This record gives sequence, C-alpha cells and structure tokens, in this order.
Amino acid sequence: MRLFTIITRQLSRNRLYIFINLMGLSVAIAIGLLVYSFVVKEVQTDEFHRNGENIYRILGKEKSDDTYSSEHCGLLAPSVLRQISGIEDFVRIWPQSMEIKTEGMADFNAVETCFHADSTFFSVFTFPLVHGVFSQNLPFRWAVISERAAQKYFKDTDPVGQNVYVRSDMWFPKPIPYQVVAVMRNIPAWSTLQTDIVLDYRYTEQFTDWNNNFLSLTYVQLSPKNSVQTIEEDIKKFYAVVQPETEYQFKLQSLGSVYYHGENVEYSSDYKAPQGSLFLTRLLVGITLLIFFLSSCNYVMIKVVQSQHNLRMFAIQRCYGADNKSVWIHFLVETTVYFVLSGIIGICLARWLFPAFQEVITPGFHYPFPFSVASVFCFIGILCVFIVFISVSLSYYFLNRLNTGGIKESVDKKVSVFDLRKVLAFVSVAIFSLLFVTATIVNRQIGFLKNKDLGYSVENVLSVSGSNEVIKATLSGNPDILSVTSGSTPLPMEEPSFLKLTCQFDNGLMPEKAEIISGDADYLSTYRIQLLEGKNFDPATDPQNTGVIPLLVNQQFVRKSGLKQAVGTLFRGRTFDDEPFSNFKIIGIVKDFYAHPLYKEIDPLVISYSKGSYSHGFMNNDITTICYMPLKKTEVFQFLHENNLTCYYVYDYARLYGKEEAFMRLINIVAVIAIFIGGLGIFAFSVFFVASRKKEVALRKINGGTEWAIQRQLNRDFVVLTLWACLFSIPLGYYLISSWLEKFACRIELNWYFFILVALCCLTFVCLVVTWQIRKIVTLNPVECLKEL
Repeated sequence: MRLFTIITRQLSRNRLYIFINLMGLSVAIAIGLLVYSFVVKEVQTDEFHRNGENIYRILGKEKSDDTYSSEHCGLLAPSVLRQISGIEDFVRIWPQSMEIKTEGMADFNAVETCFHADSTFFSVFTFPLVHGVFSQNLPFRWAVISERAAQKYFKDTDPVGQNVYVRSDMWFPKPIPYQVVAVMRNIPAWSTLQTDIVLDYRYTEQFTDWNNNFLSLTYVQLSPKNSVQTIEEDIKKFYAVVQPETEYQFKLQSLGSVYYHGENVEYSSDYKAPQGSLFLTRLLVGITLLIFFLSSCNYVMIKVVQSQHNLRMFAIQRCYGADNKSVWIHFLVETTVYFVLSGIIGICLARWLFPAFQEVITPGFHYPFPFSVASVFCFIGILCVFIVFISVSLSYYFLNRLNTGGIKESVDKKVSVFDLRKVLAFVSVAIFSLLFVTATIVNRQIGFLKNKDLGYSVENVLSVSGSNEVIKATLSGNPDILSVTSGSTPLPMEEPSFLKLTCQFDNGLMPEKAEIISGDADYLSTYRIQLLEGKNFDPATDPQNTGVIPLLVNQQFVRKSGLKQAVGTLFRGRTFDDEPFSNFKIIGIVKDFYAHPLYKEIDPLVISYSKGSYSHGFMNNDITTICYMPLKKTEVFQFLHENNLTCYYVYDYARLYGKEEAFMRLINIVAVIAIFIGGLGIFAFSVFFVASRKKEVALRKINGGTEWAIQRQLNRDFVVLTLWACLFSIPLGYYLISSWLEKFACRIELNWYFFILVALCCLTFVCLVVTWQIRKIVTLNPVECLKEL
C-alpha cells in the first residue's frame, strides 16, 4: 500500500511527463489493437471450415504457360471423383456477376456476384444455415441467400419459398427463376469465398463440355493421409486420356494457402478471390512493434530524465535497509499502472478509430472488432512482455548506478560519458526518420503510378457488356458519345496474361509469342492510342473473305521479333496448339502502351481486327467501349439506363492499385503517429535539457553572449544527434521498402538529393520542437534565473 502511495505522489508531481507518457503509450496500444485485429483476421482466413485441412483447390496450366489457372472445365471434377481414389467429394463454383430481381421488384436494378455451385457446397465448406432446410438433389433450381441478401431483397418477409430471378447479358439474357430454400449466415470476412447468393449449378452444367465452356473453380475434399502428389499425377493422367492433344499440368493448392499464395493464379471470370499480402501483414506487425518500442523508449527516457529524484529516493531507502528487490518491484508496479491507464484510454481510442481504420486498410470490406478469449490473452501477453522489458531496463539502469558508484556517487548530478538519455533520444529520432523516409518513398511511387503516361487514355471512357451492331448503332446515335468500339475487355486488363499468339515468320526469324487482343476500326480513337506507322483497320475489309487477318502491333513486338520493315509483313500464327495456323498481315505499328497494371513490363502485343461477330484469337469479344464528351457523364449514364445497358464498366484506379493506395494511407498514418510519439519524446527531453542548462545560459548572457549565439550552441547537440539518426535510418528505410518497389516494373528513381531533402525535413522538425523550449530560457532575465537556482 505504501508503494502505491509513493507512485501516486510521483504521478501527481510530474503532470507534464505523465501526460506525455500516457499519450504515447495510449496511441501505441490503440494502434496495436487495430493492427492486431487485422492480423488475426488475416491469419485466420479459411480456418473456420471443419474439413479445411483436407480441402484443396485444383490449379492447372498448359506446359508452355507461366501461370496456373484456377478455373477448369466443369466435367473435370465429377470425372476424377469417379476415376481416382482418395477424393471424397468435390464442389464446382461458377462465380458470375448477375442482375437480380425478386417478384416484388419492378426491374433488374441490382447486380450481385453469384456463385453457381454444386449442392455439396454446404457439406464441403462450413457455411451454416440459419433458416430453412437444404438437401441435395432437389427437383427444382434452388437458391441459398445470406442474411444480408435476405434483408436487402425481402425486407421483413420470409424469403424461403420465394423466387429470385437472375439474368446476364453475357450468359443468360432471359431471366431464370431460382427458388430460395434457405438463408445462410453472412460469410465471414476471413473467407476467400465471398458471395451473398448461391445458385444451383445444374442449370449451367447443361452447357458444359470438354471444350472449356463455363470454366469453374473446382475444390476437392481428400481423404485424410492421402498423398497430394499422387492425386495430382492421377488427375494429369486422366486428363491426358480425355484431352490427348493438350499437355496439361495440375496442382492441388490447400485451402489454407489460397489467401496468401494465390497472387500468380489466373481467373477467367470477373470474380477474383480476396488476396492477402504477407508483406503487408509482416510490415504492419513490424511497424506496430516499432511504435511500441518508440513509446517504450520515450517512457524509459523520461524516467531516466527524472533519475536524479528517483536515485535520491532509492538511496534513502537503501540507507533504511531496502534491497534490490524493492527497486524491481517499484518499477514493475509503476510500469503496470502506466500501462493499465494507457490501456483503458487505448481501448476507447481503438474502438473509436476502428471504422476509419477499416476504410484505410480494407476499403469496402469490413470485419468485426471483438476478439476471441484466446486473442485477448495473446494481446495481453504481448503487453506484458513490454512491461517486463521496461521494468527490467529501468531497474538495471538504476541499480547499476546505485551498486557501482555507491549512494554518494549515484546521486551526483555529473553526467557520465555514456548518457542513456541521448541514446534513447537517438532511437526516437531514428525510428520516426525511418518511417518518414518510408512514407515519402511510398507516396512518391503511388503518385508516379497515378501520373504515368500509359500510352492511352481512359478519361471519359466506359464499357458496356455486349457487342453487336444494334448496341453500336444505339450508342453511336447519342450526340454526347464521341466514338464507339467493339473489342476486348477494357484496358487496362488485370489478368496476368492474355491469350498468346504464336508467330512463325518465313524469313527465318525466331518464332515470337505475343499477347493478342481484339479491336475494330474505332479502337485506337476510343482509347486514344497513337498510330506511329502504317494504317488503321479498314471497316470495309472482311478477313473471312480475304483469308488474311490484319494486325496492328506495338513497338515491343517489332523489337522482339527483329523485323526491320514490319509494316506489310506476312506471317502465320495460332493461339492454341491444337488449332491450325492462320495468315496474318501487319498493317500498322502503334506506340507502346501498358495493357496491364504497372507491375509488368510492356510485352509484345498485337491487336487483331474485330468486325461484327468475327474476332480472331480472343474469346471475350463481348464488350462495347465508348468515349463520351467531357462533363456529360450524368447524361450518358442516364442514356445507358434508359436503353437497358446497365452492366457497364468504368475505369477505376483503386480497382487496380487499391492495395497500394491503402498501403500508402496506412504508412502515412503510421508516420504521423511515429512523428507525434517521437516528437513527444524529443519534447520531453528538450524540457529537461533546457531546465538543466538554465545556469549556463544565464552565465553566458551575463558574460556578453548573444541570444542567437547561445541558441545556436544549444541546438548543436540536437542537430548532430538528428544527423546521426538520419544517417542510420534513411538507408535502412530504403532497404526495407525496396522489396515493395521491386514488384513494380515502372518505379521511381531515387537520387542522392532526395535523401538529403528527407534528412533536412527530419532536422527541421527536431529543431522546431527543441528551439521552442530553448527560446524560453534564452529570453529570460539571467538574474532571475540565477536567483531561482
């Protein structure tokens, strides 16, 4: 009880230092809670399935391909289940964006990502039903919707037994009814399968064949203790029998690795499983530990600053028989009190900031804040580690001074050669300099991506699902629309690769593979792609009559193929190994443009002529893209809605680089927090530093020293400390962020003056904090200062 009285008395006497400590520790705990909630969600993704350790996703690729595909022919799963032992069950999922309508809705005005799935979906995966009864082999087309979808489409009425109607301009232009048989619990945020509507797969199964129509995600549940490698080989052998003309490789990817190790997997549909980033998770953990370490250093530094008073107190206690144990207990209890108070403030702060944090780290994708009991104890355990670390550090420091120099020497005001206060101040400056340089590099890279010339323009451009002469004529008749083109999926494409065109030249040049997209005569003008040489497509040309397909090629194609005179060159090519060669003719060369996000270099690319229903080499020729007049976006959207063209696609920067933007916002926030906490520490140290130099400043002024000279002399120590901290932290920050930069094919160049500028910014910040305090004593009356001392 006496110990708590002493600690309480110390807290009441040092309100400024208490405020700084509580603020730093509270912010650190709040950030720790927010990051911890996110990391727990990340590492627990897909772990809630009962059979999760036995569920695998089938990946496959042709031998010549670089990346695996996640989607396969729908006949594959039931065939391998019958032929291969060791597979207990399977489920096929065909994800697709569908327009939704219920019987109470006047029109199809909602779009959802629906899963067409086998009835085994609810036995392989663990998605509990909360209402209704689901059974396999129902005699009608069934649907299971989430609680969220039930509230959205049926309000307070019971959805079980009612119909939902779905349609898609691309796949099912006529509405198809599905009867709702059950309501499932909302799929948790920590699942790689995200949908609110599961539909009967049997309707799409009638269109499935071995020619890869209706490609589906395929998951299998293996019997325990089966060899994954053996089953992979068995699937490969089976596929070689049914498709002998194609050499295909298969790989089983465990469900637990889909989230963190699915970045190099292609998706043919418009659905892509949520993808985690080990780099981001590790970075968040590292940053959080840095902030905890920074706030802990501030706490230790302030306690060391107060060491003179504490040493006197411990020396007096030592005279009355106190041993080393009492010092250990004192700091353990005092640190625990600080952390408990800071924890209460931090929890309230974290709960208040949680919605904003979600929008930064996972925009549009929410997860719950509450922890499980195990997670709470784990977080408390982490805090206990810091409490013990701080207590041990302080106890060792004070006991070392007491035991080494004795009571008299330990209370001497003379500063030793090794000044722990300056070391801790150095650490504080180094940490926030590290985060500052990291944030600056990330902001520059994201700004570079936003302003990079892609070789085309998507300003005032949008795409509409469907491609035929009626749609083109309808759109072309609108005076607000400048151009209309039919062709490939709108640029830039997110998939790792397009179809590849294998080219064979008659002049002995090495065969070249190029990505192939399709477009008509208005493709270049709609996307504003520059034609450098040759001519554009001629609308009057019909490749089916001439037997020669005209092509536009990019500059990289010309460089890679070694063609000296590309325009007019004839060659043969094909997109699949099992199809005959077609004749192609290069009629023009376009300026290189980035058809992919800027993670990839520009590859050889050809634009194949698309006219009407004819398009060579690209299956997704079902997109009509328009370029409309500036400031006419509202009128164009209204026109599309009036003509039932509601499935449109607008270029969205966040869709391509959303994770990078979230990463940038997070780094900015963390840098600001680090600067705030580090600034508190520097401020506390400067308060002590100034208070301890009052006599010196007074004597200098009496002896004729000017205010500017004295201020410059006192600032010099902080300038040197900051420069050494920058010299250590800036190269370290660049090294740590370089792995993130390397994933971009297009990235910024960092010159030497950039690092000097960053160091100057850090130096300016420190000098502003310190000069404020130094200015206070420099302007005081020296006589009054000496009287106080």
